[in-house]
This record gives sequence, C-alpha cells and structure tokens, in this order.
Amino acid sequence: MALVQKCILNHRGSVKLKRNSIEELYVADADAISHFDSVPSLLYLAYVEKGMDIEHGVDFVRKKLERSYY
Repeated sequence: MALVQKCILNHRGSVKLKRNSIEELYVADADAISHFDSVPSLLYLAYVEKGMDIEHGVDFVRKKLERSYY
C-alpha cells in the first residue's frame, strides 16, 4: 500500500520528489508519455482558451511537455 501511495504522490513531473523505486519511475514516465497524446488539447488551450500567439503557444506546450519529464 505504501508503494502505491508513493507512486501516486510522485507521478507528476512538476512534483520534485525523489523516485526511489522502479514502480515510481514507471508511473511517472507513463504520466509524462500520456501528455503526448494530448498535444492537440494543449494547443487548443494555448491558442483558443488562452489566446496566445504562435510563439507563446509553442513555448507553453513545449514547457508543459518538458515539465512532464524533468
């Protein structure tokens, strides 16, 4: 149970906690990879909902994807 809790707490790239088990790494990687399926919705968020120009929208999406992995 404790391992499952740690996986849930540490799965986000924006959470800078140490991942000590292979399971934590797998769940975090799976979460990060899932964002690549949502690129169209991230672009919609940047350009339609937030009204960003092309340059800022690209930067917004790129940073979101980078945060997922680092």
